[in-house]
Amino acid sequence: MVFDRLLSISLEQIHADDDTFKISIEYLPDHLVHSIANLGILHPLWVQEITPSKFRIVNGFKRFKIAQLLNIAQLPALIISKAFNDFDNFNIRIREKCISGQLNPIEISYILSKLQEKFKMSPSDIMRTYFAAMGLGENIKIFETYDRLHRLEIEIQRAIIIGDLSVEIAALLGDTEVHERLSYFAIINKLKLSKSNQREFFHLLQDIKRIKKTSLENIINDQAVQSIINNERLTPTQKTEKIKTILFSWRYPRFAALKKQFESQLREMKLPPTVRLSPSPFFADSEYHIDLSFRTVAEFHNHLKILQQLEENGFILKLEKLM
Repeated sequence: MVFDRLLSISLEQIHADDDTFKISIEYLPDHLVHSIANLGILHPLWVQEITPSKFRIVNGFKRFKIAQLLNIAQLPALIISKAFNDFDNFNIRIREKCISGQLNPIEISYILSKLQEKFKMSPSDIMRTYFAAMGLGENIKIFETYDRLHRLEIEIQRAIIIGDLSVEIAALLGDTEVHERLSYFAIINKLKLSKSNQREFFHLLQDIKRIKKTSLENIINDQAVQSIINNERLTPTQKTEKIKTILFSWRYPRFAALKKQFESQLREMKLPPTVRLSPSPFFADSEYHIDLSFRTVAEFHNHLKILQQLEENGFILKLEKLM
């Protein structure tokens, strides 16, 4: 049997510094704190006796920290048999997390780290033994993505746990310098970027950095960008779109210039909603498209007159020269 008995033990009986089986940062969800404050600890900690009346935690690090925070003197604990060694206990810990379906990306990363560093397992053995239970494909790129997460700064790890930062972008941030990833992470927080925008902003910023031969901090601290970030009248969504426009103009200057000129000419034309003029995607060639919406012959002939006036007023020639 895994457990010898159920006991009530005091905070002082737990070896607080033993993190052999700890697989995450010290993150205490508010809902768990409130639950324990109101109802007490309903699920016993899993502990193992290391010296007479002294125990180490195998499962329940958050509950223990909350008990310290709330000054709960006595804790219910299931005592794991001394017949189980460290590797046995760690496997019990992993299995419990997998069965509960509560394994987050940071916990996966710490598990991979400890399996390699403490228990000397190779990546191939880890993938073959654990990845299916974790819901991961047996792929070295997936392994490398998760393996680097626990090395990131605590605030970034916390953002991954609560779902504010995608694993994909977090892994890419792992390849950047500390000051750069913290600058980018600050942008994510200030603009409350969605995961799709996180990806787009990251690649735009990296491209601009390469093209302009500058630092990511210089790009982010540019006056045009900062004036938008600090504009309290704009919502995060509005700020995101405005900054994205600026970044696009720096990354694709020709496209941005053509788009600006085209939109200026479009405003001058004052076309009705039933006449839609559009360039080729990304102004890749000199072709334009006109869509007409009409219900009667009279409306159709009116559209033809509008198109004729465009030519007579020189707008068609301007469009030709634009490309």
